[in-house]
Amino acid sequence: GDPRLKSLNEVLKWSVKESTKDGAEPRKVDPKVVEENKHLLDELFRDEYGGIEALRKLAADESADVGDRAEALEALEEYAQDLNFAVNFGKVGVLKTALDVFRGSEDSRLRANSVWLLGTSMQDIQSIKDELVEMGVIPMLKEALE
Repeated sequence: GDPRLKSLNEVLKWSVKESTKDGAEPRKVDPKVVEENKHLLDELFRDEYGGIEALRKLAADESADVGDRAEALEALEEYAQDLNFAVNFGKVGVLKTALDVFRGSEDSRLRANSVWLLGTSMQDIQSIKDELVEMGVIPMLKEALE
């Protein structure tokens, strides 16, 4: 396997062991240790969000081919099926992009894929549901059903 994952796993095991000693005060994490190992986490998660951002930009690009934009929305919907990604879709702009595509497009495939992406993003994540309600998704979905 990847030696970085092995190293990260060892750090996690150590931290669990150290934080659960009988009667021990909760231990403070040394910021230096966090900083020294931050690059491992960055390397492990960088590529996925780079791909998500590229798809988001393509979906939002009104000058791009409609078929390509629709496929980008489909690919984002696949990421949304993983709650680890979906939970961050508000922060990285995916939800706003999906709403903007729905509101700004006459193309039925783009509109359908944007609604599908929003619906998948909402599953089991209350914070995403709340964020979408604040963004006005309920009247938009009602309009989509009419």
